[in-house]
Amino acid sequence: MAKMIDEKPSFKGEGKVWDKLNEYLPSDMVVYNQREINGREYDFCVMAENLGIVVIEVKEWLAEKIIVNGVDNIDVEGYERPQTSPKKQARVYRFAILNKISEKYNVSPLVLDMVCYPFISKAEYESSRLDIISEEQYTIFKEDLEDRERLNHNCIACYIYNFLL
Repeated sequence: MAKMIDEKPSFKGEGKVWDKLNEYLPSDMVVYNQREINGREYDFCVMAENLGIVVIEVKEWLAEKIIVNGVDNIDVEGYERPQTSPKKQARVYRFAILNKISEKYNVSPLVLDMVCYPFISKAEYESSRLDIISEEQYTIFKEDLEDRERLNHNCIACYIYNFLL
């Protein structure tokens, strides 16, 4: 079980992600959620000893309720305006955290960003064209949250993929 620093979020999707990070990630991982950085609140920040930090942006979207018109033009039923890229949103948090750590401690840890769609499967991600929004290796799908090995593999693979670049 991961070390969860903050309370479980009240939003359904974020609550599901909190439960699964808590249950499936190893005990040497520390998870923060709904913390503010530079005036904006990230969903999750996972600190993995000897690996780095991953910021996870959670989108509670349903595949049948979205239309991807472009990276920053996602029509989501229930929203008045098109939504922008959740990957770009996570990236903003990533650099805010990296800059804050670099300025305060004069170190530059590996900080990565991911998107999580707790109610969208990999097949739905592909068919709805969310693949143009977030790369597969930086995306957590519904089925990843249903299996300990898949979730751990997905999170660790994110680090490994980045080391290979």
